[in-house]
Amino acid sequence: MRPGILFVLVFLLASVACSQELRFVYPVPAPTDFTQRNLVYKQTGQIVLSLDLFLPTPSARSKPLPVFIIFNGFGGGFMRTSAQSHGWAKAATAHGFAAITAETTAEHVAEDFDSLAFYLRQHSDDLRIDPERLVVIAWSGNVSAGLPAVEDPQRKAIKAAVIYYGSADVAQVRLDLPVLFVRAGLDQPLTNQSFDRRIAAGIASNAPWTVLNYPGGHHGFDVLDDNNLSREIIEETFRFAQLAISGSHQSALQGGLAEASAAGAMFTDNFARAAALYHDLVVAHPQDARLLLSYGNALSGVKQYKEARAQFDRAKTIGGLGQRDLGLPAAKACALDHDPEAAMAWLKTIPPQFLPASIQSDPDFVSLKDRDDFQALFHTH
Repeated sequence: MRPGILFVLVFLLASVACSQELRFVYPVPAPTDFTQRNLVYKQTGQIVLSLDLFLPTPSARSKPLPVFIIFNGFGGGFMRTSAQSHGWAKAATAHGFAAITAETTAEHVAEDFDSLAFYLRQHSDDLRIDPERLVVIAWSGNVSAGLPAVEDPQRKAIKAAVIYYGSADVAQVRLDLPVLFVRAGLDQPLTNQSFDRRIAAGIASNAPWTVLNYPGGHHGFDVLDDNNLSREIIEETFRFAQLAISGSHQSALQGGLAEASAAGAMFTDNFARAAALYHDLVVAHPQDARLLLSYGNALSGVKQYKEARAQFDRAKTIGGLGQRDLGLPAAKACALDHDPEAAMAWLKTIPPQFLPASIQSDPDFVSLKDRDDFQALFHTH
């Protein structure tokens, strides 16, 4: 996120805070239903960083709890003690989480987060938490540091993340990290334009991202817009977090990771990586026609047309694919491999009603353009 946008986000919430007392709009449990502890998690020279740990009362705990962490991307102590942060933390305890708000230093936010995660691992038995099941939420300007932090593939303990009305540039996205993005529809245009670009790029990479758009939501709606829709969105956020860290969800995500990674490479035109990943998948699953089709498409992307044709032929022998799904890329590979007869043979396997008229002007089929049998494919009625 550009510095100017970050300033706007901070200024907006700061201005509102000065004009009215912020109150988390979602119900929080009674003080008797949770405990709050102040702990020091890092001490370096003169710097002492503390956290607030919120836990359900002991009667609500039967096993180590996953941890819901409110990300402090600004540094200092405001994010540790604000009504917004404490509201989220208290509400998290009612949904089966331990929750943490913490101080950080502005210059070392990511490093401080790692220190916090290390502290949780070191003291997990005493705190009765599961340090390998972290959910991180970041909102507004905190997202500038928060999104790159959670998308770092080294931070495997983060099993899910939530991003509210904010965006940031990231070097890469994790395909093993479910992320819920909540968009405030009444936010500033520059903010939402940045948000939308980030979402589009992540989806193109095949990231497991979920997007929830709140058309009538203001920036900071969780403390500004006191209505049932705001509360429903917050409730949906906790449902997302619970599901995303569940064993069944994580298992399914990991089980499909190799193919999802290959598809992501394909969608972003990284054909060489896609071909390498699909090669390994085809070796492991040689009778999977869908993988053979995808491998052939990736090989066509790196202009290895003969090898691509071999995969398409194998897929045809196995069967089970749609005639257009297989016939069109196979015909294209043949045409680009200077084999117009084979290209025509593949095109004729596609029922006329499913043959896209656009291929008449597709430059990949230019070698067929003047053939009578090619033109006849589009004049069957």
